[in-house]
Parts: sequence; C-alpha cells; structure tokens
Amino acid sequence: MDYYPQGRKGKRIRTVYEGPEGEARALELELRRNNAGLPNPTNPKIMDVLPEYKDWMTLHRAPKTITDYKSALKFLVPHFGKLPVSRIMPTIITQYQKARAGTPRACIKELNYMRAIIRWMVEHNYANPLPFKIQHLRYKAPLPQVPHPADIEKFIAEINDPLKKALVLLMYQAGLRFEDARNIRWEKIEWDSDTVNLTETKGDVPRICILPEDVKRLLQPLRQESGYVFESKRTGKPVKSLKTLFRSACKRAGIHRFSPHKLRHAFGTYALEATDNLRLVQELLGHKSISSTTIYTQISTHRKRLGMTQTHEYIERLKEKRNNRKA
Repeated sequence: MDYYPQGRKGKRIRTVYEGPEGEARALELELRRNNAGLPNPTNPKIMDVLPEYKDWMTLHRAPKTITDYKSALKFLVPHFGKLPVSRIMPTIITQYQKARAGTPRACIKELNYMRAIIRWMVEHNYANPLPFKIQHLRYKAPLPQVPHPADIEKFIAEINDPLKKALVLLMYQAGLRFEDARNIRWEKIEWDSDTVNLTETKGDVPRICILPEDVKRLLQPLRQESGYVFESKRTGKPVKSLKTLFRSACKRAGIHRFSPHKLRHAFGTYALEATDNLRLVQELLGHKSISSTTIYTQISTHRKRLGMTQTHEYIERLKEKRNNRKA
C-alpha cells in the first residue's frame, strides 16, 4: 500500500498488507481519504454510537422501522459491533452474508440497516464513507399467493368480534396495510363522506382511503369521539397482532391459513382485474412508486387470459382478412 500520512508534502509510506487484493486496495483508499483532510476525529466502534443513533431514530423514524432495526441488531452487533467503520472490509461483509445465507431477504434488510448506521456516522463526523459498495445477496421475491374470494368470505364469517371483523375488512375491501389500519383514530373518520384520513402510515405519508360500507356498518354502533379505533383492551394501544385470530378463523373455516397482508394482495389483484387501471390501483394501495404496483400485473391471471384471448382473436381476424383478399 502506498500513501502519505501528512499529505503530498509529507513522508511517503509504503507497506505490505497480507490479505486479498481487493481488501488491500479498499484499506489503502481509506488511508488516503483520511490523509486528504477528511474530518474523522473519533472513529468509534459501531457499538459505541448505537445509543446515540437509537435516540436519533426515535425522533426521525416510524415505530415499525425502529422495531425492525432492533431485530436486525441481534445479528449485526455480534459481527460488526466491535469494529470501527474503517475496519469494515468486503471480506467482513462476505463473512456476514455466508453466515446469513439461509435467510437472504433478512440478510439484505440487515445490511441495509448497517448502511444506514454508517451513513449516519459519516453525517455526524464519526467516520468516513465505506470505500466500496455493499453487494447484496441474490434474492428473487416470490409472487404473492392470493386467497380465493370464496375462501376469504368463509374466513371472515368465522370472526365474531365486530371490531376485529371491521379491521380485517379494511385490509380486504380497502387494501390497507395492517399497520395503517390498526392506527386509525375515531376523530379521523369522516362519516358523511365515508372517508378515513390515514395519518400514521408507512413512510409517514398521509392519505385518504374510502370507508367501505360493510366496515361503516360495523363501526357506527361503537363510535367514539376520539382515540384509536382498534384499541387493545389490555394495553390501551392499537392491537399489535392478528396471528391468533387468523390461525383460529382459518381453522374453523377449513381453509389454508394465510396472513393479514394476503388480504391486501387480494385487494390489489382483484382491483387490477376489475379496473385494468394500474395508476388507480397504485392510489388505492398507497404505493409511492408505481413499480411496487406492477407486481399485480404478474399475478393477475384474468389479465393474462384476456390478453391471450384478444391476441388469438386478432390473429384470426388477420387470417380472415387475408382469405377475403384472395377470394
């Protein structure tokens, strides 16, 4: 490695690094950046800045993001915690990926949190940027398996609690995420216009959703002036999970168990099949980017069947037109 500790006018250092060439080059670039006058007065270990980073996240990130971050730390801290950013080399990342190769999706999310921590450290003058780009594991998300409407109807019929049934119907009939639906407040429901102002959403982007008639009929007898609609009687906060409800209701209905998010996928799929309007479905689902909505074009068998039929009919018309010219 070749660098100047005091800059170009100072003493030149040449030293040998025993290890992979890519790692040596990355370390050399880090040394050159440090010596180029980039501020990095402390260069602390990752674990030393986590308390301060947690306080920052509490002010700037959604509660769900903080929960996911804490889960990721269980794997990140044992591997990266005792290292300063300057010691994180490509081989360190590769070792982590090998250890987490069995769960590639989780590994990608965890390393994204690691990148966020490093980016925050750079912004707060605790470190210099990584001299390389973290390459993610290969992962192809599976297409969502959408429950049939008949099975969803059987499942909903097995839910007796009107409040929980209303919550489930919001995910199915309005396409809401569980996190968005569970945080709805009574004072945000516009009963005259049948709309709901969603203020606590993914990405903290407020939006309006239509209040389905079935949901309105269930909620009106329980109507209150303020507070969370789907409040846990035990904690006084929004309900945290519907796993037990889904497991027991699916079992009673005699159908294959599915998750709350599958109801949102079902709504997205059937909305696209019914309207053939991708932009409208994007708005209904609250996707920031239409690229997130395009997944429903891949699972909509109705659109594929219609497209295939229209193609075959077009081919037949071409053949008939040519035959008529010959005649």
